[in-house]
Amino acid sequence: MKTQQLPYDMGNAGDFIKHGLIAEFVEWWLELNNSDFIFLDPFAGRPYVLPPHPEVIRRLRQLPKCALTRAQSDTANRYYGSTYAVKNIFACANRRAHIMISDRNQAASDELLKGGFAPIKFDGFDREESFSIINCELPVHSASLLLLDPFDDFLPKYADSIISKLPAFILASKMPVVLFVLCEDWQASAGKKWQQLRRRFLSSSLNQLSIVCPKMPNSKVKGERHFNSETVLLLPADYCVDQLDVLIKRLHRFSDNLAHVLGQGVVFKCSEDLFPGHNT
Repeated sequence: MKTQQLPYDMGNAGDFIKHGLIAEFVEWWLELNNSDFIFLDPFAGRPYVLPPHPEVIRRLRQLPKCALTRAQSDTANRYYGSTYAVKNIFACANRRAHIMISDRNQAASDELLKGGFAPIKFDGFDREESFSIINCELPVHSASLLLLDPFDDFLPKYADSIISKLPAFILASKMPVVLFVLCEDWQASAGKKWQQLRRRFLSSSLNQLSIVCPKMPNSKVKGERHFNSETVLLLPADYCVDQLDVLIKRLHRFSDNLAHVLGQGVVFKCSEDLFPGHNT
């Protein structure tokens, strides 16, 4: 992909925790279900970058075999975005997912549509306002996943209105949501607001499985020096609860392995860790 220059390298540590969590969730889901899977990505972005940053290649090769390494099946030549990561996981299981995309960047959207992905078309969805997806009345489909992958302006500009709406959307649609969050300083106002909002709106009716990666001040990979990143999987409290411990163990193992490869304190957390007394 040689369109306009990105302010980050695809395959940075934030991408690893985001795509690693998604890939682990999808593999776990595939073991439990034979039904159709719908993946919605309204912030789809670039389909892949080629070639990846050399450090990204090194990390992928050092990671023990896991869902992320299976999702990134062409390590030396390209790093895949979320849509292809999901597609690749399904291909490993000889199955296909129905993947629907949108992006305000027309070039990125066109590249994905050429790759065979379908455009998001729901009443009330506006491709210029990706968060409008949570205002749409989607078909109830327990085999679905929505990725919200906004930019670093999410916490200061959008978090108040979006986070307050997420529980009603998730419970009505029965759709798990992966939310990607960037923050320069967890102790500054934006970081504190994130914790306040998640405690107020997300802790009572949803399970949260989260992977956190700190900023990496000495990194040569663009996008790692200035931002802490967190990827959160939000699930209805009754979502596959009898099998949830399997997913938790896999995400914990992936986080530990990634921490070793990055040399950074990557941490996995679940609802009980975030909010003592809240049942996972």
